[in-house]
Amino acid sequence: TITTGSSLSGSAIKIAQISTNYGQIYFDELKFFTYALSSPQAMANFNSKGTKSTTNSNLSTFTNNSGAIKNNLIAHYKFEESSGTTNNNSGSIGSAINNTIVSATRSNEGKYGKGIKLSALQYIYTADNPNLDFGTGDFTISTWIKTG
Repeated sequence: TITTGSSLSGSAIKIAQISTNYGQIYFDELKFFTYALSSPQAMANFNSKGTKSTTNSNLSTFTNNSGAIKNNLIAHYKFEESSGTTNNNSGSIGSAINNTIVSATRSNEGKYGKGIKLSALQYIYTADNPNLDFGTGDFTISTWIKTG
C-alpha cells in the first residue's frame, strides 16, 4: 500500500524486470486499487481465490469514503491466458489497460492456476493510461511472487 504523499505517474509501468545477475520468479495476481487497503482488507485480498467475483465478494464487506473497495479495483491481471503476450484486465477499467509480457513465458506455477515465469531482462509492461496516474492519492498495488 502506498499512502498519500507518494506519487506514481509516468508514461508506462514496467513490473518485475530482473537483472541478468539474478534467478527467476513466478508472478501472478497483479492488482491495482485506487485506495489504501487496511490490514484486514489486504488479508481478504490475499485470500481471495483469484477470480474477480471472489475478489469482489471478499472485499465488498469493506467500505471507504467512495463505496466498496471492489469498485476501486481498477486493474486485475490473473495471467490465466493460454498463449500470446497480452494479459487481460478483469478490473473495473477493462481492456483499456490490458498489459503485455515481454520475453517472458506463461507457466502453470501461479498462485491459482497459471502465472508468468520471469527471468533475466523479462518483464510485464502496461502502456501509459491516465487511469493508472494516481498522483499523490492513496493506492495499493498487490501481487503474488514465488522465487524459482
